[in-house]
Amino acid sequence: MLDAANAKNVFLIVHVRPDVTKLAERFKQRAVKVHLQSLPPMLVRTKLLLICLQERIGFSRDGIEELLQICDSKLLPCMEKLHVMFLAQHFISLPNVQKSLSPKRQTTNAPVVPPFQLMILAMNAPLRRCPKCTLIPPCSHISIGMLYDKVQRIRKLYPNQKATDTSSPSSPAVKAAPPSESPLVCPSFLQSGMCRNIQSLGRCRYLHPLDLHTIDTSAIVKRCGVHTLSLPCMHCANLKLLSQALRDEDAKCTQLETQVHALRKKFANVEIQNVLFVRDNAKTMKWGTQKREYDTKLAHIDAQLTRLRKEIDEVSTDLATSHATREQLERDVQCGKSRGTLAQQRRHQHEASSTTTSVITSS
Repeated sequence: MLDAANAKNVFLIVHVRPDVTKLAERFKQRAVKVHLQSLPPMLVRTKLLLICLQERIGFSRDGIEELLQICDSKLLPCMEKLHVMFLAQHFISLPNVQKSLSPKRQTTNAPVVPPFQLMILAMNAPLRRCPKCTLIPPCSHISIGMLYDKVQRIRKLYPNQKATDTSSPSSPAVKAAPPSESPLVCPSFLQSGMCRNIQSLGRCRYLHPLDLHTIDTSAIVKRCGVHTLSLPCMHCANLKLLSQALRDEDAKCTQLETQVHALRKKFANVEIQNVLFVRDNAKTMKWGTQKREYDTKLAHIDAQLTRLRKEIDEVSTDLATSHATREQLERDVQCGKSRGTLAQQRRHQHEASSTTTSVITSS
């Protein structure tokens, strides 16, 4: 029994008592079979991402998702396949995973009902490297859309796209075989969606019906240039409002800067007036009415200076807040803003600014 357990990699911790002979019987009586639950796909995906970050392995999102799909979201097979992929390709991307780990396509004898799902990259295999960047497509020069257009042009040039009824009118009606089981359909075309005979020999005597396959075109959907999300996205919806808000904030900043410069110039003039007034009237001693007029004039100038200094501080604070808001809007316009509604946020900001203005006015 122990030998069989060792052969199955079953490890036990046994507390031996004097009656060792009854050990096997106690195992049979008290042994419990515990059914463990598999890890959820989210935890397996997180573990793979942590391994890639810790070991500094380059990866792409579609490559990781394809690896999880091939391994059925099981942790140990995913780790083993990840190790194999890193040793073979040095980068975990969708083409590398498909070339190394994807299972073989269904053969003509497989009981699969058309239309068969085909991938654009698999239909272009073997993919030749781009002559400009020497990378395997898709790249910045050869997109998936260009590969799809090439596949469509080639498939439309294949002969005998629709099967013809070869039975004679006098013969009894015979139930036609499905296209996937028909001996007249090209086996290479049925398997991969592309005809090897036409590619190598330039001719083929079999049929090539285009309704046998469904090409996955989800990868060539138009996407946002900032978020790479499928259009329309919230960035494109908010971009116009963000640009208008940025222009309004620029105008507000310019107005506040002009106001600050005007207040500082006025403060400097009043301060010079104060210095000249004190210098001209300090040469003679004043008594009685002249003394009271002198003190009243000096107090009035000091009150003007205090008021201007307070206004300069308030406008400078508003200008700093406006600069921070403008910088945030510039980042939003550059990087996009995919969450929230800009109109609602602008309404809240307007309410807050109006409340602040009313408080300052009342004070």
